[in-house]
Amino acid sequence: IAFERTVDGEVLDFGTTGRLRFSNLIMYDRQTETWWQQASGEAIAGYLTGTQLAFLPASIISWEEFKSSFPDGTVLSRETGFNRSYGRNPYTGYDNINNSPFLYRGPSTPGELPAVARVLTVDMGAEAVAY
Repeated sequence: IAFERTVDGEVLDFGTTGRLRFSNLIMYDRQTETWWQQASGEAIAGYLTGTQLAFLPASIISWEEFKSSFPDGTVLSRETGFNRSYGRNPYTGYDNINNSPFLYRGPSTPGELPAVARVLTVDMGAEAVAY
């Protein structure tokens, strides 16, 4: 997921609150301290409540593909000043539909898909379809 971080002409800097809502990360912006739902890009608490971040196209690609496609591209450094293993996924197995989702407290309706089911969505202009 990637978002345009300019809202009303102001460039926002984001961090993580360390909190989850419906098992999804809650971000905050450092300028207004508004809280944002990661999955939707919606401001859920604070000065910008109700504001929607614009989605940007994003892909997960190999390092080799990145280097050949974007020879002048830049990447974030792993030298952050924090002692973390940035190459290790802390959520391994989280999306396994055979496991109960960690801390998920979202809505549950009989007959609906499991909370972490994989869904393909297609935006067809004025209509979006999920499969």
